[in-house]
Amino acid sequence: MARSKAQLPYNPRVLHWARERAVLDVGEVAETLKVSEQKIRDWEAGTSTPTVRQGRRLAALYDLHFLEFFSDEIPEVELVEHSLSPLIDPSGRRY
Repeated sequence: MARSKAQLPYNPRVLHWARERAVLDVGEVAETLKVSEQKIRDWEAGTSTPTVRQGRRLAALYDLHFLEFFSDEIPEVELVEHSLSPLIDPSGRRY
């Protein structure tokens, strides 16, 4: 007997918001996850859903918690500016 794969209730609006929040275009996400750009568009349109593994990779890429993709509303997440320069305390010590 074949097992059918149940689709998880990802919120496509949250998927789209998360990608835009991460300032990534569809092509960059598709390349990172090794899927087609159309697949990313389908996820964001709600016509298909990522697997759990893909969802977890999206969460890491977008710097979000995996469960936020299932929220009914767009999560209220503070933006944190990232700097590529090393952290230096007042004494000049690098971290």
